[in-house]
Amino acid sequence: GNLRMIFFGVLRFLLSGFLVEILLPYQFDRFESGLAEYWMVHVGYGVALVALLEGSYAVIAGAVRLFMNEDVVHGWKNPYLASGPRDFWSRRWNRPIRLMLHRTVFLPTRSFLSRLSAPSTPTPPPTQTITFARASTGQTVLLEHLGPVESDYFSEHASRRPPSVQHIRRHDSDGVKASSRGGRAGWVEGCSAMASFVVSGVMHELIMWHGFQDRYSFHGDQLAFFTLHGIITTATLYLSRAFPRLSSSVPHFARVILWNIVVVVTSPLFFNLPVQRAGALHHLVLPPACSWSGICKS
Repeated sequence: GNLRMIFFGVLRFLLSGFLVEILLPYQFDRFESGLAEYWMVHVGYGVALVALLEGSYAVIAGAVRLFMNEDVVHGWKNPYLASGPRDFWSRRWNRPIRLMLHRTVFLPTRSFLSRLSAPSTPTPPPTQTITFARASTGQTVLLEHLGPVESDYFSEHASRRPPSVQHIRRHDSDGVKASSRGGRAGWVEGCSAMASFVVSGVMHELIMWHGFQDRYSFHGDQLAFFTLHGIITTATLYLSRAFPRLSSSVPHFARVILWNIVVVVTSPLFFNLPVQRAGALHHLVLPPACSWSGICKS
């Protein structure tokens, strides 16, 4: 349980430190001449970052569960096993921030655009309902939520509910499946998703500038990275709805490999040269003026 989560979180954090020290020397300028070394740096950065984020969050979440008896949403769920952009950004990568962006950006934007493009008789935006059927009494309990994030959270933790909960069934209140929505609703959802990615890009630019003011200058690469992934996510969603047979015919392992290739190819925007020269991961993982090899400057 919780102790196991904390233990493996500490191991992941230590792994990120060793990866940063061994694979990612602080001076990155020497890697600019060779193509193989260039990609090695970005792949190493990605592996180290995932280990750092997964480990840190697991330790904090495990401690909260252990000492405060409070449930915590899983932050990172093996993002390298994602089968596509939606699986990666919605279910596996930084889910607490995704939940925040969903509530503060996606839903308000969708509501605003729905009102702008609504017909003369406006209809409220669809809500999602989770149905819990109790095997013992046959009683049905309906829980309505604003969006898929909350529904995913309750579905994920359904196994922790009493044994009387037999199964979970999800449906949309407007009677239309989410995967089959198109036309005006699809356009509204696509623009709302793009707004969330753009806001995330601005947030990352501000985080880098605030955290490394003396070593980082604004180049817009973080914003470009998240905007590009917003376009990829939206386009993939539209294509999967337009060609469902083609999407389902691709094997799962092939989708995982293809998505990891996309992440690696676009990673130079996220791990851009200013970020590398700032030594971002070194300053997050390693103590000041120290290294995991035990050599510290006086």
